Amino acid sequence: MNKAKRNLSFIFVALIATAFIVLQFFTGCSSSQQEERGGGKTYAVWFSYLEYEELCSGMSKKEFTEFAKECAANLSKAGFNTIYIQAVAFTDALYNSSVYPVSSHIPGGIESAKVTEKKSNDSGIHTGVGIGIGFGKGGWTRTGVEVSIGMEGRAGNYPEEEESKWPKPSYDPLKIMVTQMKKKNIRTEAWINPMRSIKEEELESLPDDFIVKTWAKQKKGRAFLHQGRWYLNPYYPEVLRLITKCVGELVQNYEIDGIHIDDYFYPSSLPEEIDAEEFEKEKQKHPKLTLKQFRTVNVDAMVRQIYAAVKKANPELTFGISPSGNIQTCRNAMFADPAHWAKQGSVDYLAPQIYWGFLHPAKPFVPTLNEWKLITAGTNVKLIAGLAAYKTGSAQSTNNADADEEWQKSSRILAEQTLAAIKADYEGIACFRYASLFSPSPVNSSHAEKELAALEAIMNR
Repeated sequence: MNKAKRNLSFIFVALIATAFIVLQFFTGCSSSQQEERGGGKTYAVWFSYLEYEELCSGMSKKEFTEFAKECAANLSKAGFNTIYIQAVAFTDALYNSSVYPVSSHIPGGIESAKVTEKKSNDSGIHTGVGIGIGFGKGGWTRTGVEVSIGMEGRAGNYPEEEESKWPKPSYDPLKIMVTQMKKKNIRTEAWINPMRSIKEEELESLPDDFIVKTWAKQKKGRAFLHQGRWYLNPYYPEVLRLITKCVGELVQNYEIDGIHIDDYFYPSSLPEEIDAEEFEKEKQKHPKLTLKQFRTVNVDAMVRQIYAAVKKANPELTFGISPSGNIQTCRNAMFADPAHWAKQGSVDYLAPQIYWGFLHPAKPFVPTLNEWKLITAGTNVKLIAGLAAYKTGSAQSTNNADADEEWQKSSRILAEQTLAAIKADYEGIACFRYASLFSPSPVNSSHAEKELAALEAIMNR
């Protein structure tokens, strides 16, 4: 009898062990399949404030949740594994923020203003920035930039740091989007525009205690007006601090995989008088300093600070930038130096907006791909090719007949560009934007469907 019991016990243990091994096998297969999703490449899409405005304006929380589920299903089916979701477009918030006031583009609208309670879980990421410019091996650079963690209070009211009556979104679209994307194993990065702010005529619509409104009215350089729009000036420590506070609450309050910014740095054709006082102050210390160097190091300081804030919160998170695809435009018009970011390691990836066709007379796609490879050569910075999904089926104006008709004659441009990027050892591609592929205009819908089908075949192989 005892022997029989021992045999039964042995059989039971063996069955349990076998079941455990089988379970581990299938779990391991599932995990491996997830890790290999996209064949190790990044297939991304931008989801902007325009998507919120065009596709889901006025939706209830329930309606928007269904919309987010559909978005995630569409991306998963097509083979996309990453989405850049716009969180800040114009120093506004497309999420529940204590740093920026709620955006007018928020899909569900806003609640009436109410007193917000002081939060004990403030992001606490702030900066100690000593203004100074030094010269090192990498050229001119800002000195004294430091990111630290500590309880700080509300950035929106710098320097008073008091709570205020601000309207709140009726629901948090970013939280819903992130939740639905994770269910489909799609990486999410919060996309912000750190310098671009509101239009001149919108200033009075801002809360009176919002610091950007204060800066604009003070006219002391923290915010400057150019061609009818306000921009933040990255020269000032308090401006960098505000931007970092925004990054801090995003990385700490949302289960995102990183922070993403695009090409809105200094606006093009910016006159010298905009920051002449600040430039002269630094030029007195460094007589050889040029205006281009001055503005470039200001952007560089902002980039380094965002990177530091992201990594201090969680080293596993990524920070990427999508600059203009024209390197000279980056350097000379926007005062952004991608080569320097790559060399100093203040960015994990670059996603240049290579929004031209193969036949473009000035910036043909493949040679431009190769130009960007020189930018990151010898560094650990990855490259993702930004593709112009919005151009599918549309005529262009390049003063070259073949190039003008290229996006109309072919319905495989995105697919062929993806193959070219992979051949050039790029990490992957990113398409601008979601609606262009999944909710195109009736005029381009047939063309977009064909482009997407050809792209799917590559991303899902």
